[in-house]
Formats: sequence, C-alpha cells, structure tokens
Amino acid sequence: MSDQTASLFRLQLLGAPCLVGPGDQELAGRTTQRHRLGLLALLARAPDPGIHRDKVMAFLWPDRDTRHARHLLNQAIYVVRAALGAEAIAASSDRIRFNPGRIGVDVRDFDDAIANGDYPTALALYRGPFLDGFFLSDAPEFERWMAGERERLAGSYRRALEALAESAEAARDYPRALEVWRTLAAQDPFDSRVAARLAGVLEADRNLVAALQVATAHVRLVQEEFGVEAPAELAALIERLRVGPIAGSDEPESLAPGQWPGVATNRIRTSGAPLPSQAPSVLTETRDEARGDASRSPAVSGRHGRLRRFAAAAVVVAVAVIALVRSARGVRPFIASEVVDERGPGVAAGSTRGRPGQTPQYVAAHEVFLRGKDPALLRSDSGVQKRLQYFLQAVALDSMYGRAYSGLALTYLRLTMADRSGFSSRELQARAQAAAERAVALGDSVGEAHAVLGWVRMRGHDFAAAEDEFTQAIALDPTDAGVHLYLAGLYLVTERPKEGLAETQRALDLDPLSTNAIAASAHALLYNDRCDEALAQLERIASVRPMPLRAAAVAAECYAAQNRWAAAIAVLRPHQDGDPILRALSGYMLARAGQREQALRVEAALVERWRQRHQGAEHVAEVYAGLGDLDRAFAWLDRAFDDGSLVLNPWYGEVMEPAFQPLQRDPRFRHVRERLGVPGR
Repeated sequence: MSDQTASLFRLQLLGAPCLVGPGDQELAGRTTQRHRLGLLALLARAPDPGIHRDKVMAFLWPDRDTRHARHLLNQAIYVVRAALGAEAIAASSDRIRFNPGRIGVDVRDFDDAIANGDYPTALALYRGPFLDGFFLSDAPEFERWMAGERERLAGSYRRALEALAESAEAARDYPRALEVWRTLAAQDPFDSRVAARLAGVLEADRNLVAALQVATAHVRLVQEEFGVEAPAELAALIERLRVGPIAGSDEPESLAPGQWPGVATNRIRTSGAPLPSQAPSVLTETRDEARGDASRSPAVSGRHGRLRRFAAAAVVVAVAVIALVRSARGVRPFIASEVVDERGPGVAAGSTRGRPGQTPQYVAAHEVFLRGKDPALLRSDSGVQKRLQYFLQAVALDSMYGRAYSGLALTYLRLTMADRSGFSSRELQARAQAAAERAVALGDSVGEAHAVLGWVRMRGHDFAAAEDEFTQAIALDPTDAGVHLYLAGLYLVTERPKEGLAETQRALDLDPLSTNAIAASAHALLYNDRCDEALAQLERIASVRPMPLRAAAVAAECYAAQNRWAAAIAVLRPHQDGDPILRALSGYMLARAGQREQALRVEAALVERWRQRHQGAEHVAEVYAGLGDLDRAFAWLDRAFDDGSLVLNPWYGEVMEPAFQPLQRDPRFRHVRERLGVPGR
C-alpha cells in the first residue's frame, strides 16, 4: 500500500473512475475528460516498459487518421502533466510510461493484496467493477480491453470472497461465512457450486429449512433458465435435507472448508421403507400416498415421512420424463456391458469417493458424452457449439464423470480457434482450465485428463508445466498416439524441431494409418526444413475428405518455402471461408504472391470478425506481415496479447510457423517470443 501513502495523486479505477488529489479532493475539469481518463487507465495497467503510442491511438481514437490521433495523444499527455506534474507520465518517441511514484492506483494495490493473500484489504479496495459506468464512443478496442480487465479483476474479487468464506467455515464462524457466500450467490445466481456451499453452511448452522429453500430455489432456477438438472451433489444435499438426519447421529465436531455435514456421517432413516432406487416399492408407496392408503407403515408418517414420499414421487416423475425424452430422441437402450467407469481411481463400485460406475447418472452422462465425441462436430462452428452443449449436459447429469470435463475443456479450447460466439479468448481459456483441472482431480491416474490439462497449460504460455503434463500422460498410457502428437507440437513451437520430429515418429509407430499422425509428421518435417519429404507424407492422405486442416496449412507453407505461391494459394482456397487460421494464412500467401487487393479483402474480413469478437487479432497481424507492413503487424500482435488470442497450441504454431520467418527476423519479434513464453534460441 505504499502508493497510497506516498503518491500525491490517486487514480481510482475500481467502481466509477475518478482522480483524487491532495487532501482527498476529487479532481475535475480537462484532466478527467473521458479520453484522458482512458489514457490513464491504459497506462496504469500497462507493464514495463510502458505502452506503444500506436497502440494507445488505436485504442482511444481508432476513427482518426494517424496525424490527428497523434496530436490528440500529445495534447492529452500535456494536459495530464500540467495537472499532475511533468514526471507523472514518461514519454519517449514510441512508448509512454506511467510513474507509480507520482500517482497511486487502487487496481495495483488490489492486485498486490490478492498476491499477498491480504483478502480483507483487497475487498475494501474493490468499490465496484473496473471502470464501472465508463465508456468511450466509437472505441471498440478500448471497450474490449476494458471488458477483459473487468472480468479478470472480478474473478480475483470472487476468489478473495471465497477464501474468506472458507476461512470463516473452518473457524465455524457461520454468520460470517453465510454473509460472504450470499454475496457470491448474488453475483452469480447460476453457480451451482456456490449455491451448494451456501446451503451447506446453513445446514451446518442447523438452519435446515433455509438450506432446503436455497437449494430447491437454485434447482428451479437452472432448470427454468437452461433446461438442465442440478449437479448430483446438490440433488444429494436436497434429498438429505428432506429426509433429515438421525437423531443422535455422530456428526463430526469440525469440518474442512467445503465439506458438507452429513456426507459421511448422516444416515437416511429408512425404518424399513424402501430406498428410492428400488423402483417397484417406490411406485407402490407413491400410489398408496396418492389414494391415502391407511395401511402404510407408521415409520413413514409425520413430517419427514411426507417429505420422503414427496421426494419419491419426484424421483418417479423425473424417471418418467427422462424415459419420454430419451424415447423421443431415439436414444438406444443402454447395455450395461458397454460401461467403462472412466472417472478415475476410487470411483468403482463400493468406493467411498464416488458412486458406482453404472449409476443412472453415469449411464445418462456417458451416452450424452459419446454423442459429443462425434468427430464430425468439429468440422463447423455450429458443430462445435453442439459439441459444447453435449458435454455441458453430460457434466450436469454426472458431475463426477471426468471424461466429460476433459471433452468440455478441449471444446472451449477449440472455440478459441473458431467462432467464439461473443466469448473472449480469456473467458474460454479460464473455462477450459477449470474443466481440465476438474478432470485431473477426478482422475489423477487417467492419461487423457493430464493431456488435456497440458494443452490448457500450453495455451496459457506455461510450456514447462505443459510438457510435464504431456510427459505424465504418456507415462500413464504409452500407447496413446495422440498425446505424443501433443508433445510433438509443443516441441515444434518452442523451437525444438528434432525432438518434435522424433515424437511424431513415435506416434506413427503406434498408429501408422492415423491421418492426424501423418499430417503431424509432415508438420515436423516442415520445421526441420525438409519440405520435399513433408509433401511426400501429405500425398498419403491427399484423397482423404475432408482434408485435415493442418495438412492444408503445412502443404501451403511447404509450397511457399519453394516459392510456389500459386500452389500455396490453391491448396488453401477450399478452406479460406471456414477456418480462421487458414483464412489468415491465405491472406498472407496472397500478399506474398503480390496479390495485394485480394489480401486486403481478406484483411478487411478478418478485422470485421475481430470487431464482432468472433476471432482474435493475431490473424490480422499475419496478413500485414505478408504485406510487409511490419509496424501494423506488430501493433496487431499487441492487440492479440491484450485480447488473449495470441496463444500457441499443439496443432499449429501461428506466428511461430516457418512461413512467418520475415516477421520473426525483425528485432521486435524477440519481445513477442518473450511474451509468449517461448525459450530463447
């Protein structure tokens, strides 16, 4: 908090933005004009050595020509310096830097508090969302950057709240825990995990009626809004609350944060009554209840008996609805011998960690998961969206099904490379990471889960962690050719081409007829400057339809390396209106071939899709690299870092590809390599 005490001025960006001077007087006038506040916000969030002037102009005055935008920027710097002191902003010919010793910033203090685990201070600083209520007309790039920062900071705020709630639970300070969980639930009413934690604390505080109200209200909400069932843990909590604990049950004296009371110790009082899974008895009891049968057992009378019979009736209705839906959709009958419990160790029948593998929840989730695994869904943006819905439905049906989380993580990553449907790359990366980490938590000895987490780590620029995950996945399942291909891709984009080629050969040895392995082998040969051999490999799958997208990209790069520009353009033409990676590569090849007008048409289409948040900025940079306009190329790469879209994945290395060597030879590319986390040569 040194900035707060030592700085003469303080910039508050959390909540409605304002600039506070000596004596806590809020400044007004020319200095707080919107574009100047926007400039201060950009400078406050920029890392050392500051932010490029061209980037600031593109963010704040995108509709002005370069000369006019530069004049407006210089004027803004002059006004800020006049009000805050000449040393408030350090400016060079190409970069602008903030002076934190002159101006304190609440966001920086907030980040420091989060990093130090000082959550009370962080919560006190968080007056509201980042730049709340602030906007700039006709500045879409600034708006996107602001939305990304707002989401990141809100995520930190939620994590701080959750840490405080868990600390209060551990100390059995239930009023404080309830206060914080309610704050979190109000922020995101659709978060089933938060709803379950809130209900669990109410249960621990012996407020069973309120706990049941919270849980059932949340179940109704997600059913009405999304048409999906609540997670199994929440359903189990509702059932436990309806039945009630046994009097005198051996409740534990203390609970770990997040552990629900009664999971291991509360026993459902059956008193000879059938369990809900015994369908004939449940149906019989429900019919008796409906006709007011006086012969029913006294054991099921009273409040808890009525609640249990209500729950049994709900089970019957749910089973009937599921049967009708499955019949209408033509779902084939389930064959028990087809089930393989893939939720990780300790989830087999009789395990204390999870339900038996062939529970109804698992059966339903497994069938939905298999639908989502259909490779044909990856061939279009709409198919990827459908795949996402299948996996979301699978985890809603069975929240312990690890493979569904792995599929969900990969689908979120796939969306970052296609039409993102309004999501930012950072949003999709965060969702993919959460799903992948859940998959590993459910199945730490499942190679597939580690492989998916490795891909997530790689796209997060943590290549060392990604390599560890891929290596662990191979150790768990040495026969999985796909993981060897993941590791090969990592080696290629981190400039270890010989190791990448060796891994693709291992994958081919395991699966010699795999089109993916053949395309990956050609890719590795390209990185090793062996294009003739790469093209020969691709001939093996030339008749495959649809052609693997990476095969088309590798063929185009090989033709370009041989100065066969017409062939490079021709091989990409069938795909240039579909996959954004190939569309950008097509624009690059057109530019290199001297077809400038066609390349600019591709650039315009890519910019429009970027403005609509359908794809990232890195693809526009690639076209400008082909046009030889490296200043604009690097400006767009900066934007790609800001919108989170400039990442590397195991299948294709984007700007790290050999085709972009003219860009890579520019001294400025060293900074790109550093920001990507690629080790130096």
